[in-house]
Amino acid sequence: MERATIHVDASALDGPVDRQAAIDYETALSESFGLESARRDLADAVLRGVLLGIAIAGAGFGLFTLAAMHVLVFVQRTLEPTGVGAVQAWYPLLGVLIVVVVAVLRVRHWRRHDPTTRRYRLDRFARDNGWTFTPVIRSLVRPGMMFETGTTRSTFDVIQREQPRHVEIGDHEYHPSPFRKELVRRGYIGIRLDVALPHIVLDAVANDSRGEGSSLRFRVDPAQHLSLEGDFDRFFTLYCPRGYERDALYLFAPDIMQRFVDAAADFDVEIVDDWLMLSSRGKVATLDRERWRSLLELVAALEGKLVQWARWRDEQLLDDAALTGSSKRRIAPLASSGAARSGVAAPGRRLRHRRFRWAPLMAFVIVMAVFVGPYLVASVLFGG
Repeated sequence: MERATIHVDASALDGPVDRQAAIDYETALSESFGLESARRDLADAVLRGVLLGIAIAGAGFGLFTLAAMHVLVFVQRTLEPTGVGAVQAWYPLLGVLIVVVVAVLRVRHWRRHDPTTRRYRLDRFARDNGWTFTPVIRSLVRPGMMFETGTTRSTFDVIQREQPRHVEIGDHEYHPSPFRKELVRRGYIGIRLDVALPHIVLDAVANDSRGEGSSLRFRVDPAQHLSLEGDFDRFFTLYCPRGYERDALYLFAPDIMQRFVDAAADFDVEIVDDWLMLSSRGKVATLDRERWRSLLELVAALEGKLVQWARWRDEQLLDDAALTGSSKRRIAPLASSGAARSGVAAPGRRLRHRRFRWAPLMAFVIVMAVFVGPYLVASVLFGG
């Protein structure tokens, strides 16, 4: 797939910001959306500013005190040479200077990345490129492994547009389970397709970890694994419903796979219903202009190939009148005859999850009962 060259105006991401305009924008967000998070972020920003001010004031006082001590030591060294190196008097002063420099750099970083300025920048960036920005969406309804997992789901910093097709880019956050307090936050790209397609997943190798293994939000039955052509298996593991192998190879042709390898090797890719969803472990709604340029170019390149996907038809949905006595499935890239309806037959709509294997658990329970059970009984009856 050729690299899509598009114009991206990213000046709002790192250009100068009118601080008062950013504060007014944040206040308007709080009133329009009723954002508790916006108010909390604004309060946190003020608190951090106060704490940084105290830290800088303390560093300034310390600098003044140690500078005075340095002068006294230097005078004493000049009047009464005792062999004490004057250079040693600079050590405390050097330490304070380092603290001041770090504090100043921290303030500059905070001023650039504080929530108020950050959302204001993203809103301007979206508008400059013909998109719209939404700071938070509670319980966004989308199909797929990421949006159907966990509890207390929220989506943040979403930029989206409707033409020539609906596309949205943002960060999604959820609790893995009601019993775990940790939050999982993943970046995603959602592209609306022209037709529903079989449920196909590309598990990116690059975002797997040694500890957790695959970054997929559910475990796919490995019997649905399909090897890709060429060396693409080094980058992605493809899963598709049984009987839809040819469809998967049609949809993920080598040119499309090459684009994923070049620009989206750290994204898990999922076709589900009439959505193409890409998700990554890290955030995508950043203030990195090159990251945004890469994301928007990826979207443009994929959109250029989706016309081919729109021609796909599932021959399991043949009209009764068009049946010719053969139930063999085939790909129908062009449906000019009207023999196949748009949609996906039931077997292709969802991948099978890996089933829990009871046999190993039962074997473990039996072993524990045979070898450990008698000791526990003896301990209860005879007091250890």
